[in-house]
Amino acid sequence: MSFGTHDLAPNLQATDFDSVVKAVDPVKAKKPKLGICCMDKKVLFEDWPKCDVLISFYSGGFPTNKALAYVDLRKPYLINGLEEYTSLLIDRKSVLRVLDENQIPCPPHIIIERTQDAEGEWIDPPGFVEGEDFVELDGKRLQKPFVEKPISCEDHRIHIYYPEGDEKGQGTQMLFRKQKDKSSGFEPGLLPLRRDGSYIYEQFVRCTAPVDLKVYTVLPNFVYGETRKAPYVDGIVQRDPVTGKECRQ
Repeated sequence: MSFGTHDLAPNLQATDFDSVVKAVDPVKAKKPKLGICCMDKKVLFEDWPKCDVLISFYSGGFPTNKALAYVDLRKPYLINGLEEYTSLLIDRKSVLRVLDENQIPCPPHIIIERTQDAEGEWIDPPGFVEGEDFVELDGKRLQKPFVEKPISCEDHRIHIYYPEGDEKGQGTQMLFRKQKDKSSGFEPGLLPLRRDGSYIYEQFVRCTAPVDLKVYTVLPNFVYGETRKAPYVDGIVQRDPVTGKECRQ
């Protein structure tokens, strides 16, 4: 049986991925298990090697359409669904819809979908109200602190708005992709909401432990995730002093 993987070269060369390969590759593991074949995005998908089982790891620049065409052509058994990812997991609005449909508890939220006029200006939807300490749509109101998320899951510029009198102080915590040892910054004072596109607003839920959870795998009877220091705490990445990697459990 052959085991194929779609991913970008930097990820295929990573230590964690190499551990997976060693576990199933008959040469590296020195055991007759599975053959490994990796798909190169520079090669035509028709020329990608055939495989019986396929797993894909998405990252920026991943050739999704090419991978979907390969699946349609070769019809391997899929460990994780490519179509589900492209139609669901890259869109926070779609994720919330599925969670709501399946009665999975979520923080109170509203979705502000803006349109652009002929001049390219973003237009607020009817019923949208921004107050000093709240945001409202069609009478549904969220009080600060609340979280402002772009619709696209690829956009990590998430803001948390705190009201005057909050224990953190009035201001906005701006989260972003890690830059060296920084993961967020705090801007004191009252800042207006962003109006350069569509956003989801969720009630900020304070937890007893200042961590967040990254879920990597969801199966019918198995879920795998890792916790790390939440970026909103102080924006300083906690790293392992030996490996230099971000501390996760």
